[in-house]
Amino acid sequence: KDAARRMEPSRDLGEIRSRQALTTEMADALASGLFPPFGGLRDIRPLVRRAQVGGTLDADQLATAIEDNLHLTVPVVVVTADDLARIVADNPWPDEANPKALHVSFRDTTLTSDEIAAIAQAESRARDKGSRDEASVVGGTLYLHTPDGLGRSELAVQLSRLPGAKGDRSTMRNWSTVLKLSELVRQPG
Repeated sequence: KDAARRMEPSRDLGEIRSRQALTTEMADALASGLFPPFGGLRDIRPLVRRAQVGGTLDADQLATAIEDNLHLTVPVVVVTADDLARIVADNPWPDEANPKALHVSFRDTTLTSDEIAAIAQAESRARDKGSRDEASVVGGTLYLHTPDGLGRSELAVQLSRLPGAKGDRSTMRNWSTVLKLSELVRQPG
């Protein structure tokens, strides 16, 4: 408030243009549905340039850029093109015709033996309730087969109740999305 009260009109053309540019940038961000932080938008051009010359952002850098510019705090998991190719090749249900019945959990850490055991117990509890859902861990990646749909998945409910499930930096995608991502990362340039 105090800074706003101390502001005075300027006669310096450069300063006026600078203030107008900042106001226009903020108005454009708000008009496009973004909710920038009150501290203003952060210039991400150095990060973009880094990516353009073959550099990459790690998960923390990407999460920071999203938070600073979109005012969203979201978990970010970065998967390399090689890892994605391995995940596609390791699909334990290659004959599943419905890509929305197969899901992959992308994580920022490899599953531990205790977590794998907990997944097996969750699968057993789901089966005891009549579920046809299946889980498989291949190469440290969790795959879910939910023939009746993820929205009706008792296994997904059981997995969400596991200790640490809410604190994990992970994201689940259906097979259709996994294949599209795999196709995108194989495209040149």
